[in-house]
Amino acid sequence: MPDSETVSLPVRILRQAIVYGLFFLLVCAFTYPLILHPGSMLRGLNDPYLFTWILNWAASHVVADPAGLFDANIFYPYGSTFAYSEPLLVPALLTAAPILSLTGNPVLAHNLTLLLFQALCGWAAWFATSRLTGSRTAGWIAGIAFAVSPFRTGYYNYLNVHMQFAIPLALLSLALYLEKRSAAYLAATVILLWLQMITIFYGGVPLGMLLALFFGGFLLLRPAGWPLRTWGQLLAGGIMLLLLLAPVLLPYFQVFRELGLERSLKDVNRYSADWYSFFDTGRDHNFYQLADSGRYPGFFPGFTVYFLAAVALLSLWRNPGNRTSIPFLAQRLIGGMITLLCGVVALLLIRREAALSLATGLSISIGQASVAILFLGTVALALRGLSLHQADHPAPGLARREWVMLLGLLSLFFALLTLGPVMHIQGKPVGTGIYTWLYHVFLPLHTIRLSIRLGYMPVLLLAMLAAYGLAMLQQRLSRRLRPLLWLLPLLLLFEYSSFPLHYQRVHWNATPPVYQWLTRQKGDFAILEWPSNNEGIDSRYVFWSLRHHKQEVTGVSGFFPPFTRQVVRDMIRFPGGDSITHLRRIYPLRYLIVHGDLFFRPEHRRLALGWADNIPAGMTLVRRFGDTMVFAFQDLPETVSRWERTFSSSLVRKRPVAVMTVALEDSDSMSGPADIRLDISFNGRSVRQVTVDTSPRCFRIPLPEPYPAADRNILRLVPLKEGRRILVSGFRLERHP
Repeated sequence: MPDSETVSLPVRILRQAIVYGLFFLLVCAFTYPLILHPGSMLRGLNDPYLFTWILNWAASHVVADPAGLFDANIFYPYGSTFAYSEPLLVPALLTAAPILSLTGNPVLAHNLTLLLFQALCGWAAWFATSRLTGSRTAGWIAGIAFAVSPFRTGYYNYLNVHMQFAIPLALLSLALYLEKRSAAYLAATVILLWLQMITIFYGGVPLGMLLALFFGGFLLLRPAGWPLRTWGQLLAGGIMLLLLLAPVLLPYFQVFRELGLERSLKDVNRYSADWYSFFDTGRDHNFYQLADSGRYPGFFPGFTVYFLAAVALLSLWRNPGNRTSIPFLAQRLIGGMITLLCGVVALLLIRREAALSLATGLSISIGQASVAILFLGTVALALRGLSLHQADHPAPGLARREWVMLLGLLSLFFALLTLGPVMHIQGKPVGTGIYTWLYHVFLPLHTIRLSIRLGYMPVLLLAMLAAYGLAMLQQRLSRRLRPLLWLLPLLLLFEYSSFPLHYQRVHWNATPPVYQWLTRQKGDFAILEWPSNNEGIDSRYVFWSLRHHKQEVTGVSGFFPPFTRQVVRDMIRFPGGDSITHLRRIYPLRYLIVHGDLFFRPEHRRLALGWADNIPAGMTLVRRFGDTMVFAFQDLPETVSRWERTFSSSLVRKRPVAVMTVALEDSDSMSGPADIRLDISFNGRSVRQVTVDTSPRCFRIPLPEPYPAADRNILRLVPLKEGRRILVSGFRLERHP
């Protein structure tokens, strides 16, 4: 802040703590009544269940068992299943872990983490914007917009969407580095980007793009004065970032390499924003509804933000330079063209049309107009840099005018990015978006499934642009009238009013009886719960796995692996066909838990409850808790023509020896040789061939490395000659003797 050199460090820290405390109170008010019952409320029970599990799994492993962090207890027998979702490592370590150690309540850890980090987002935007504009009042515009705008309210059931705390600070630190060329600011930028990446990719990937674009804009504005030492520092910073990220990014890369997990353009198009999202106040707004975008959530930043941003952009027409110079005239021409194109975009939005006809056979689309604005704005930056280069000793830091130009272009860029591969106006396709092109050249975008979740970026950048507009008004008003500008942040709070919100009650200490019983069962084994293949139901299973800690064959995330889909298909026809035989391939699957009260259709519920009276062959009914039944798989010999077991790499690393008893089926109806050769293969590689006859024989088979990091392990016994079946029993994995 401007007076930082004359105020002691404790006083400055106290001031920042007070501002953060005000943002925390603000977030508590806008999320009311969550603060009254933080240990027993969730907004919806699908994604909040999942994010509660993610946060608490990370909190319990990031320090105590970092090696096992990514081998989560869902989607067994796959490995690295924690990499199917966001890591959330920073909030897990800073808030969730201490809260869990004190209370043991994961719901409380989830909600307090959400409140604390959402307030941190507001403080970070306030601090960065206040520092850039030199106005604390202006900082509140950005802080309020980044903390409690309709985008936040609409996504309040997604913990991960409220974790972009590092973005404003990283932008500030990079700007300070480019101005002062101090390695400390570069290190701060790298650390902030690293912290954001290990928290959420929906924050880290856009932040990396923002920093790269800002650096490119700075290069255009300051094309000279780049010594070799500066480029060396930037290279060293990039290497340091990669080294810091490697331990976290490696499991995600392994999942991509072994399972092909990446987001396609088709995935993104289903969850992209609409042009009218920028005028949509969302479902929860208390006072007015402007437009229905047909997409959820809306991220209308407020009339106050739009007005102040317009003030900042209109200030670009005031040019203090030489009015007869060629760069000045070129910038005037570009400014006129951009203004005209903005009018075209506005007209098309009002008319809800894709293109504007200019003449016979000639038209301009809303996408073309938007990209043209970006291109012309970039040319304007280059002309500005050229004119400054011709002047004597331009200032190393960016002037207010240059910040307005950059923030305007960045706001438009990220607004277009949220629209996804195909742009829409109230559900009507109006052309290809820039996301399609960027998807093929900026590979980190392959981790993004919902471009609409990037809506916080244009909201933040527009709010920072609006802050410059307020700072300009503050500068032009007399000292006596300046306090009136405080009405603008208050007006913005009014525009964002959407409380009280609606929540569902979750009683963590009222654990369902089946999970209380499961918690008491000893051993490292897997369970399969049914019904499944529904996000709401599967997220419930994942949430309560925080109680029993057993391996879940099913799970929930943005990715559903192929073997899990196969398990679902087997359960749909259970107990018919070979479904039970297929399920027994999963080692060590011990229990099938059937929740009769969770079926949507009455006929499915009656069918499932009927299994208690007609127990499927090879299973026993162990316990019953009302409509919830627990079946156990019996350890019976299997007579098959092809035998298989599948298990996780984390299990086989601890027990790398397979033990089983094998014999040739002894039947009078069987003809052929008295013995046959079996091929024993592990993960597609033959490890041994053995001869078996009708006399049972025990085999101990060491299972060689390497084991897949993400995929499942598969052990198979296949007769080399068809026509005879084998009898296999007593399979288990053991440690080396």
